[in-house]
Amino acid sequence: MLVFRSAAEARLQLHREIPSLATTNWRIKSPLDTNYQCIAWAACRTDRVWWPWDHPSFYWPPGFAKFPVPSPVPIDSFVEMFKKRFGYRECPSPVFEFGYQKIAIYANGWESHTWLDSTFLEKGG
Repeated sequence: MLVFRSAAEARLQLHREIPSLATTNWRIKSPLDTNYQCIAWAACRTDRVWWPWDHPSFYWPPGFAKFPVPSPVPIDSFVEMFKKRFGYRECPSPVFEFGYQKIAIYANGWESHTWLDSTFLEKGG
């Protein structure tokens, strides 16, 4: 099921949740979809929700830690999964580099358990 909202509403919500976005150049690339979310999309899957909760409603690749529902999830869990499952590695710069596919993992705070969003980095920012 697709749930549509105006771009202005989505931007306002994201600016509240991630204030630093207000000073950067970004745009919404797709409508909200309740069949999957940002982690699944970054893993190139749109058929189910990826989240490391130990519950049948959520998929998490085998071999990676799962957490009780609805506990906080350490950001390191996402980083580890993308590194080991897909071969990503941390990079020192968010700048576009030809020949590399980058994802950005956003959090709504500096604490290690405040996960919020991920996205692909595109050419031009």
